[in-house]
Amino acid sequence: MEQDIIGVDIDGIILDFERVIRTYAEMYDLLWLKKDGKKNNEFFYMKQYDWTDEEKDAFKEFYFPYATRKSPLVAGAIEALTILKSLGYKIVLISARGAMNPQIIEIVNEVLEFFCVPYDDIFFKQFDKVKVAKELGIKYMIDDSPHVATSLADEGISSLYFRDTYAPIIEHKLITEVANWGEILRILMKDNLDMEVVKKVFPPPFNLT
Repeated sequence: MEQDIIGVDIDGIILDFERVIRTYAEMYDLLWLKKDGKKNNEFFYMKQYDWTDEEKDAFKEFYFPYATRKSPLVAGAIEALTILKSLGYKIVLISARGAMNPQIIEIVNEVLEFFCVPYDDIFFKQFDKVKVAKELGIKYMIDDSPHVATSLADEGISSLYFRDTYAPIIEHKLITEVANWGEILRILMKDNLDMEVVKKVFPPPFNLT
């Protein structure tokens, strides 16, 4: 039986990188650049500030690796991915990481291994996620980028849009907005749920009979 493939972004979906890097952006602006904070309400955090190209490059070079190592897991990511794999889904991680700085790939892999993130395959340096999603035959893509969600949906690929506070609301029949991994799991749940797997990753508060 052919597996349904789920594509999963890493930053903001598995690793809570977006929240961490935005925090460090604000601290960098305040403590080192001595500036006055956000100037624009943009999804991409570096567009929120009036930084020079040199200041942006310095931030990316130091704080991208630093924030990656500091990022905790998004709540429910490990539990939901483990359950989805037990339901027969193939989990493929798709990220733009490494496109600008190939050395970051090693750091991301170290963090994923440290947290024992369950997945079947991984693709780095993917700015064009639509292309790789179509090539792999992905049925669902989980991503927090409004551009990625819209581009995938326009090509007939269902998107679970993990919408960030700064991101726009999108109306599209193939885009479902989600706020957490519990909502994702509810959407993708199948009948063959293995409660032994569930107990291992998400134990009940008391003995259920």
